Amino acid sequence: MEVVPGDAVAFVAFKGGDEFAKQQSELEKNEAYRMGLRELERMLGMPLSSVLEVFKDEVALYVRPGSPIPEVTLLIEAPNEQEALRRVNAAVTALTKSMPTQPCDAPTEEAGVAVRCVDLGEVQLRTAAFDNKVVVTIGQGAIAKLRGDGDKLADDEDFKDARDAAGMPAESVGFMWLDLEDGIPLVLGLASASGGSIPAEIRENLEPLGSFLAWADNDGRSGTFTAFLQID
Repeated sequence: MEVVPGDAVAFVAFKGGDEFAKQQSELEKNEAYRMGLRELERMLGMPLSSVLEVFKDEVALYVRPGSPIPEVTLLIEAPNEQEALRRVNAAVTALTKSMPTQPCDAPTEEAGVAVRCVDLGEVQLRTAAFDNKVVVTIGQGAIAKLRGDGDKLADDEDFKDARDAAGMPAESVGFMWLDLEDGIPLVLGLASASGGSIPAEIRENLEPLGSFLAWADNDGRSGTFTAFLQID
């Protein structure tokens, strides 16, 4: 998606549509899945199909540096954004009803968009809808970043170089991109902050890694999966 900020260190995108519905139909043939589905729907207090309907178009998940923890944001294409937001908020309410939550001590509007925020203790979960999209994020200021004119991932030179080097097509069923050069130090920093210790030899082995790119495609008869690791 063109609005994803340029400093994202991880990005995953996929398209819903008929293929998504087909996979869901195949899963429903499994008895264990159906049992788990019934339990999940009991917990949610709503049919899972009501939530999955939100993911029928393009969906993206990305991670950006943040403090004290990285920002994780889910971005959903939603032609009927308010209905999609209603379903997402209902799912959030259902999933957090047994958790110690409270309203956020934060503005209810960001970058001209109404924001719903739930304080989960360690993180604050924000949901909003704008420009035919629904966003779910733990990042304060994430919505302003999405709506702003700052650098975008689609124009990032490292991202474009990785796509060109891998020969990734312009269109695919879904793809994943990891900025290992900037992302690994982020992970190592978190590990150190939480009291972990990363051996020096592992740090040295990780240092040459540049980026990882993988994508899937389907021509209607067969599917393919391609992965590319860039080493500097």
